[in-house]
Amino acid sequence: MKKIIPPIILIILLLTPTVLSTIHTPTNHLTDGANVVSPDWEAKINALAADIQKNTTAEIAILTIPSLDGQSVETFAVDTFKEWGVGKKDIDNGLLIVIVVNDRKWRIEVGYGLEPFITDAMAGRIGRARFVDNFRAGEYGKGIFEAVQDITSV
Repeated sequence: MKKIIPPIILIILLLTPTVLSTIHTPTNHLTDGANVVSPDWEAKINALAADIQKNTTAEIAILTIPSLDGQSVETFAVDTFKEWGVGKKDIDNGLLIVIVVNDRKWRIEVGYGLEPFITDAMAGRIGRARFVDNFRAGEYGKGIFEAVQDITSV
């Protein structure tokens, strides 16, 4: 029995990073890991984020996930921002929106290059104005799209 346990643990350890990285690998500007955004809204959000990148070089990434399993949304957003490399490295002009559906949490993480334009306070105001009521109504796509529009106007 002792000989069987180590290979099983090894298999679990080898498969775990693959599963986690698959969940958190960007697929487009919007990566809907929680599957809460309709295809119509997803297309609109991706098109708007692509236009922003084309016109300003600022990169916007959005990730929805079901749960953080106890991890803080702030830590998760910073780690994901770095892992994905959101924004141009030399000017750090990326912005990541993380929505954690079951935990009812969200975070707008802003790169240093965009902080003069989108402060933490402004990101908080945008999130509260666009996410809270829309998400309560199950309108995740609408809330995300409106938040990205607000970011665009800044």
